[in-house]
Amino acid sequence: MAERIRVSTSQGHLGRLGCGRGLAISLALWWLSAQPAVLPMARGQAALIEQQPEASRADAQRAFQDGEELRNRGTAGSFLKALERYEEALKLWRVAGDRAQEARTLNNIGLVYSALGEKQKALDYYNQALPLARAVGDRVQEATTLSNIGRVYDALGEKQKGLDYLNQALPLRRTVGDRAEEAATLSNIGGVYDALGEKQKALDYFNQALSLARAVGDRAGEAMVLGSIATAERDRGDLLDARTHIEAALKIIESLRTEITSLELRASYFSTVQSYYELYIDILMRLHEQHPGEGYDRLALAASERGRARSLLETLT
Repeated sequence: MAERIRVSTSQGHLGRLGCGRGLAISLALWWLSAQPAVLPMARGQAALIEQQPEASRADAQRAFQDGEELRNRGTAGSFLKALERYEEALKLWRVAGDRAQEARTLNNIGLVYSALGEKQKALDYYNQALPLARAVGDRVQEATTLSNIGRVYDALGEKQKGLDYLNQALPLRRTVGDRAEEAATLSNIGGVYDALGEKQKALDYFNQALSLARAVGDRAGEAMVLGSIATAERDRGDLLDARTHIEAALKIIESLRTEITSLELRASYFSTVQSYYELYIDILMRLHEQHPGEGYDRLALAASERGRARSLLETLT
């Protein structure tokens, strides 16, 4: 999520990496469905955990961390492998009775399903994670899961429902003092208003998010919000302002790209930010239509050629 652009365990507006939703099995049904024949095995597993708690927790943490690394690679194959590792971690956390880690893992399984486009499946997993996070008093995880649920409803077209969940997440972000995720949530809310056509309201939220992202030094978040602002301004016809903001976003994106040492991750990163280059070209071509002869078409062509060259370079290397 929450990465990516900064990776986080929450989803964000316009390119923040995040993802799909999962298998509808409530915790109540999970416990009630245990048959007597199964219970002795569960007790045996629990006894083993008591005998070797550190080793078992280490295995769970290792499986979870593997899932994180695979998810962050951002490919279809790595997402499927991440699900396998997360499911392994989930079983171990449940046997250990660690509900906080169970909630976290359920949330991240939801992220993977969301990334795979399986939004309803992601929603099912988030809805398992939310009551657990509340039960253990983990307000950070509660806020993250609420935000992710809001993003799913937004993606499913249920905008008001999405806003309801995002507006529940926002005060929790402020309470726990997570300013970077507060900025992400503000940006998410702005994204919903943008989709609803309420451009000024969207810009109000985006500008709040931009100030926070800059205050905490979240450069990836700053780039994301700048792209969102540019999109809203383009749609309102404020093309010069839109150009200024998308160029600022691209400057940050290029800077972040050079900091990625892994060639595989660099190629994956470029694919996630391709939409920013496309937005820049679109803004330049609209400016050309309004001001022919001022060279905007040449700038758009040059930007397009740079994008193709960069894409080819990342593929070859």
